[in-house]
Amino acid sequence: MRPRSGRDDAQAFHEAWESGTPATAEVAELVRAAELVCESAVAAPRPEFRGALRERLMAEAQTVLVPDPGASRRAVADRTPATVAPSAPRARRRIAGLAVAAVSSLGVVGMVAGSAQAIPGDVLYPVKRGVENVELAMQRTDEGRGTQRLEIAAERLREARAVLGDGSTKQRAQVGALLDDFSTEAEQGSAELFGAFDSDGSTATIDTVNDFAAASAVDLSVMSAEVPADAASAFDSATAVVTDLAGQAGRLCGTCAKADVDALVQVVQQVVRPGRPASASDAEPAASTRDDTAPAPVTKAPTSDEATSAPTPAPAPVAPSPSAKPQGLRAVTDPLVGGLL
Repeated sequence: MRPRSGRDDAQAFHEAWESGTPATAEVAELVRAAELVCESAVAAPRPEFRGALRERLMAEAQTVLVPDPGASRRAVADRTPATVAPSAPRARRRIAGLAVAAVSSLGVVGMVAGSAQAIPGDVLYPVKRGVENVELAMQRTDEGRGTQRLEIAAERLREARAVLGDGSTKQRAQVGALLDDFSTEAEQGSAELFGAFDSDGSTATIDTVNDFAAASAVDLSVMSAEVPADAASAFDSATAVVTDLAGQAGRLCGTCAKADVDALVQVVQQVVRPGRPASASDAEPAASTRDDTAPAPVTKAPTSDEATSAPTPAPAPVAPSPSAKPQGLRAVTDPLVGGLL
């Protein structure tokens, strides 16, 4: 009979966890990921639950632990050790222990589920990153690992947008690190998907990269106007990564649907972000079209006869002075975003 590989993998992980000496690099990675989860997910009952449980136990103790008045001392003394029933406190202690174990298990599950929307600075954010490492370690193929890394990169970008939207000053300081993590995961994930395409020729991997590039370009365009000055370099690197991987996907698969992100990313890079001084060309876009050397027209005062015979000419239209305020990001990117989507 051919042994099942899943059972062998589970046995190898169990032996490595117990002995501390993994047999392979993959098992060692799983052990490290499990250790991270154990360090992060320290579960304990809530104080409210402990207080309510103590009150219930104290209320039960007032009735359960009171001796039965109908039982005589002699009857109790005549009982043999074989007929003595287990004491109520001991049974209740076992039940309480099982209840605490169940609550702890449910608490870990709830903690993992609740960490899905955590952002840097939240209590459950380390749990979220640990779960991501476990999910990544469980992937056995290049396509699976690449897809998982792109999902992690998209999550870092979502976190950056959330922090910029309503995060505190301390959380906003993490935007640069989040964008750097986005770039790293995007590069590694796309490289693994490109490797899978070279191996089996499946266009699904290229489509995954193109979809990721298109969605990331839209997110970057939305958040570009709010990126702080200390994260400008990380933001520029992120836009460059999106452009590069989309271009590489187009070169590898000429028949695949391409993600046209070049124009969108260029617009994002050209938008004047807060804290960056506007150039003279941005402040006065129409200055180059004005002829400053042309002589001003000389207006001759009309005589009384000319005033009555000739109609008064209409005044020439005056061009509005250019505004130094740059054009809004949404007005620039909406046509491109609409075409992309």
